[in-house]
Amino acid sequence: MRSDIQGLRALAVLLVVIYHTGIAVPGGYIGVDVFFVISGYVITGSLVRRWGRGERFSLLQFFGRRVRRLLPALAAMTVVCLPLMSVFTTFDGRTQGFETARAASTFMANVQLMLFRPNGYFVASEQTNPFLHTWSLSLEEQIYFLYPFLAVLLMFSARRAGPVAKRVVLVAGFSILGLVSLWLSLIGTLSIDAFPVNHFLDLSENADFGRQLAFYSSVTRLWEFLAGAVLAVVPVVSARVLAGGLASVGLGLVIGTALWIDSASAFPGWIALFPVGGTCLLILSRGGWMHGILSSRPVGWIGDRSYSWYLWHWPAITFGIAVFPGSRAIAAGAAIGSLLLAEGSFRLIESPIRNAQFFAANGLRTLVLGVVCVAVPYALATHGQIEPTPELATHEDVEFGCVTAEFTVLLGDEACFWPVEDPRGDAVLIGDSQAGHLSGAFISAAHEQSLNARIVTRTGAFFQNTPDRDELARLIIEDLRPRVVVLGQLTISWEPDYWAPQMRGYVQRFSDAGIGVVVPHRIRKGGEPLECPPIRFGVLDNTCELSIEDSSQSAGEIKTIIEFERTVLEDVERLKLVDPNIVLCPLEPCRSLQDGKWIWRDGGHISREGARRLRVPLTEAIGALLVEIPGGGPS
Repeated sequence: MRSDIQGLRALAVLLVVIYHTGIAVPGGYIGVDVFFVISGYVITGSLVRRWGRGERFSLLQFFGRRVRRLLPALAAMTVVCLPLMSVFTTFDGRTQGFETARAASTFMANVQLMLFRPNGYFVASEQTNPFLHTWSLSLEEQIYFLYPFLAVLLMFSARRAGPVAKRVVLVAGFSILGLVSLWLSLIGTLSIDAFPVNHFLDLSENADFGRQLAFYSSVTRLWEFLAGAVLAVVPVVSARVLAGGLASVGLGLVIGTALWIDSASAFPGWIALFPVGGTCLLILSRGGWMHGILSSRPVGWIGDRSYSWYLWHWPAITFGIAVFPGSRAIAAGAAIGSLLLAEGSFRLIESPIRNAQFFAANGLRTLVLGVVCVAVPYALATHGQIEPTPELATHEDVEFGCVTAEFTVLLGDEACFWPVEDPRGDAVLIGDSQAGHLSGAFISAAHEQSLNARIVTRTGAFFQNTPDRDELARLIIEDLRPRVVVLGQLTISWEPDYWAPQMRGYVQRFSDAGIGVVVPHRIRKGGEPLECPPIRFGVLDNTCELSIEDSSQSAGEIKTIIEFERTVLEDVERLKLVDPNIVLCPLEPCRSLQDGKWIWRDGGHISREGARRLRVPLTEAIGALLVEIPGGGPS
């Protein structure tokens, strides 16, 4: 192994780690591309040397080395970090983390993030996922699976050629495949409407997916690996002056790109040519004038541990900023501290297993090792997830699929229908998420009044995102004929000229049809338990709550909204207004965590426990309407 190559690995991991701390190098994520080029160079170099010596290539030995080199350390990191997520990761982030860990254990993290986490690598909501960084490992492992077959095929086709002709065949084959991969990367990154992608997918209509595909796909990143493979076949520059110039240009391209681009750049695309090209020049020149630095013991020490450090640095950073959000000093401290974890992983797991003759001498043992390293983390990620506390579970409208575009679900006798014996009629809950978070309270209140409960909700503001709401009203009045409708919706108080007549006319329509209407007022703003790691409310001061100032401001704003709602709906018959805030916030400042249970689920919605506390006022409102309309229902 060339000592300067370990120095390049050190450079690559330093770029990534510093980028993840948020302190500097806004484009430091190109360190991953540097790794890809190095991997292509090292692995191809090993194959070419064996080929030149006439040694037989063994796929089993090749895959065995990859298993011993990569899987044990990855499995150890995964097994350690999965339980820690229950303390250091938000409830939402925990779900993402378990999904990514499960995918990473089967070398599919990049596919999982590409297809099922479409927000992207750089989005803030993904930064709490301690396994986010495993996408690059999965991508590389996929290339490792494909690459030896391509290389052996090329070598076999040139088996009877002379030494020079053999190298020409390899370079030509790698170059053609690399150019195809680069072209696909450009198509996806720039959303170019070009063959062959446009035969399957119109990227002009799916620009975001095209960029995701280019970023995460092993097909669109293969060219970076093959760039290193080509270098392993061509001669290395030995002239000191020329090598020094190439090295200077190469370092400038790598560092310059890391300082020039950021998370908003169209990457990889053509921009990736700079760090890939720079890495190629550094390898081709053996580091030139920097050879001594890259080959030095301290730099080599980091290079030797680059894989383990890459594995551990990101979980350490995410757990650190979970406790002290937004602190770059903590992120930097966690990144540096993770070097100790990397050292332990390198000395106790990575190096001993990679060099162990116990495994190298027996393919079956390596196979068992690989199966264990896949099965154990996968099983833990599948069956070891700790769910959020019960009150933070999704509401019944979500759980039973009542958030729907098809209003005909109201007419079914199974979906979104909770019957009672000897019913006096039906009660219907409609609206947006402001209705949905009342689901549990609504079902209980309807049943206490001997009414069947039916639910249908939509996402988004009801009067803005439900253009067919008139059809819903017709369906309820003419076909369902309930006794009571509970309408929960997001008051667009900052657009009163639009919202007020819409709301007034809709409620009046039910009232005129002889149907009682309950309208719960808007709830005030609360804490964000789903976005808060348990350690911040279980051990440290509860920083998941609103500050006293924000709570007071929310109280004033909600008072204005409630007054506005009452004015808009004044004098409507068969109407009851319910103020949830009287029950939810009996004291100031309003706390989201009351008696050890979360009353809010997120800043704008209450939890199942919050809904349970609203059962009584909803029951009373429905009961009062039934007294006013004893015959009930439209005539």
